[in-house]
Amino acid sequence: MMQHSSPFFERVWFLDCFGHIIGYAPSQGRLIRTPFQGTLTNGFVPSPFPIPLEAELTWWTLYGEQLPIEPLIMKKIRRGLVKLQKKGAQEFLSINPRSDDLGFVNAVNAWEQFLPVTEQILQGLSLISDPDMSTICEATSAQHVGHFSFLPPSENKPGCGRIGDHIINIYNNLSSLSALSSIQEGEMRTISLTNDEDNAISHFTLSCRSVKP
Repeated sequence: MMQHSSPFFERVWFLDCFGHIIGYAPSQGRLIRTPFQGTLTNGFVPSPFPIPLEAELTWWTLYGEQLPIEPLIMKKIRRGLVKLQKKGAQEFLSINPRSDDLGFVNAVNAWEQFLPVTEQILQGLSLISDPDMSTICEATSAQHVGHFSFLPPSENKPGCGRIGDHIINIYNNLSSLSALSSIQEGEMRTISLTNDEDNAISHFTLSCRSVKP
């Protein structure tokens, strides 16, 4: 008889299509979007992982306190992305790319699609984004390249960012990012990331300088 492994629970945060984390602002008593800066924020949900097709969300602080957020239903869409629907209504959480505001709309387009990310994925994203944590070189030439940064909304490439001359789509590289979470200070590792436009593989050498707790 085939054995089926049960899903396990992870702390999950939601990343919008321009690289902002959905977090909780206690001074405002609401969810907002903030640029990802490598630190964990209040506003995670405990979720079965892999992500289920549908689940009602409860939001928590890093200290184990439940947050007073109105119920939202997470529904899987594609490529690991989800929509966050207001319970009992045909309304979906949406971002305002010009501010930290969130609102609700009646249809799901790019701005209403969110990527559930685990702590391991966020750690990997920190390592390729933060010059204080790592140095990154082209694997073949050993030439230093810039760190990863998300593209602005004006470039109309949801989920994409740039490392040097390479456009990388985060949605296509989650397993590579998650694997980086095990790196130790002083360790060097070759990482392979899929380019966005032509699906070619770019190889980089990452040297870990520090690991944030």
